[in-house]
Amino acid sequence: MRYLIYGAGTIGLTYAHLLAVHHDVDVLVLPERYEEVSQGVPLAIKDLRQRDNTYQSTVFYPQCVTSPVGYYDVILVTVNRCQLQSVLPILAKYQPKARWIGFMQNNWNLASEVDQYISPDDYFIAFPSSIGGGRDNNGVKVIIFPTPTRVGGARAGAKLFMQHLKEAGVASSYDARLLDWMKVHYLQQSATAGAIASSGSFSALTHDPGAIRQLIMALRDGISLCRHQGVAVWRVFPFNVLSMMPLRVATAIMRHALQQPDVVDMVTGHMKHGFNEWLAGYDEVLADGRRLGVLMPAWQAYNPAVQRYKTTIH
Repeated sequence: MRYLIYGAGTIGLTYAHLLAVHHDVDVLVLPERYEEVSQGVPLAIKDLRQRDNTYQSTVFYPQCVTSPVGYYDVILVTVNRCQLQSVLPILAKYQPKARWIGFMQNNWNLASEVDQYISPDDYFIAFPSSIGGGRDNNGVKVIIFPTPTRVGGARAGAKLFMQHLKEAGVASSYDARLLDWMKVHYLQQSATAGAIASSGSFSALTHDPGAIRQLIMALRDGISLCRHQGVAVWRVFPFNVLSMMPLRVATAIMRHALQQPDVVDMVTGHMKHGFNEWLAGYDEVLADGRRLGVLMPAWQAYNPAVQRYKTTIH
């Protein structure tokens, strides 16, 4: 099978590395990155499927292209949420030369954007629950979790992708309501961006019970917005429980979860290149709340800090 990985970031390169064991995988890169990426990407991988406690180093030599070449069985789109709108017109033109297009993202309104360009019958969706990490000048540092990659959308395309993940040793699960799950999950990333901006750093956030309490209240605002939009929040663990338990208990549980070493590695790694995407998500959710007239006082309270923080990273 031929794959094109459209998005040479942490997620795209890691899934390319895993899929390339059994499939012909091209990685689409910008012309200015072609030489750098094709000469080898250092990977530091902690594989929790194998109960690894340390990172193992290897070098992945992707088969790079600067434009799609020929026919692909699957084009797997792994660009970040902020880049999606710019690549959709390109994908729409190339779609007749692909059997399936898969969108692997954390996204608040994926279908509303994609359906303008590509029929729902021609694409599946996925969430990279199995991978977490980030990249810097030294390469890509990732954790492979035993958590299944979530897959939804067109069943035939999803089934094919899930079979390929199984061959690569990656668990997967099909969720017919993945868009609902993804919308709720998006809240966690987006609210955490507000909390980090307000606290000054992820470390400061995780050691401040008051800041974590505020984060939970902001998440509850977001859950109210999801309910207003008809999302079945009650199906999405742990947010269904988080929205009901006493604030004191929820704060203690959240604090413990955020301080876990693998979570710290994952969040701080992603922040090196992906924090702009998180901040954009904060703005996106707040804008929807305002548009729909849903009160979100705890979420809104982060706004001054978010806007200040954005000026320091541009």
